[in-house]
Amino acid sequence: MRNHDNPRPAEEDVAGRLASDAAGLVRQEVARLRSEMSENVRRAGIGGGMMAAGALLGLLALHAGSVTLLRFLESTLSPKRAALALTSGYLTMGGALALLGLRRLRAASVTTRREVAHVKEEMAGAAEGARQASARTAPASR
Repeated sequence: MRNHDNPRPAEEDVAGRLASDAAGLVRQEVARLRSEMSENVRRAGIGGGMMAAGALLGLLALHAGSVTLLRFLESTLSPKRAALALTSGYLTMGGALALLGLRRLRAASVTTRREVAHVKEEMAGAAEGARQASARTAPASR
């Protein structure tokens, strides 16, 4: 038999269903994200293998180009000077590219940290909202 004098149980039922629905939605979203991530990891693995094969072929092409450039420099310089000039050029370009890449990685790391902090703030806000909603309905059951 329902108690029509006290509307609180109905509010508690609604709050309980709301919390249960929210928890169910969160579980569904987590399951969807896991599924997407596993598919992305599989695709990334295949793509990574293709990148490795491409990189190997690229290294072979760079080596062939380097030998060709060295032979060209040897036509105007002594073999030792040609090798020194080519090696110096490679070291200079390699160092510059490494420094530029390091700067970009650091910038990406800072952006990622900001995004993680933002998600944590949103989660904390959602948890606080759930606690407040729960606190509003909890005294009614006493």
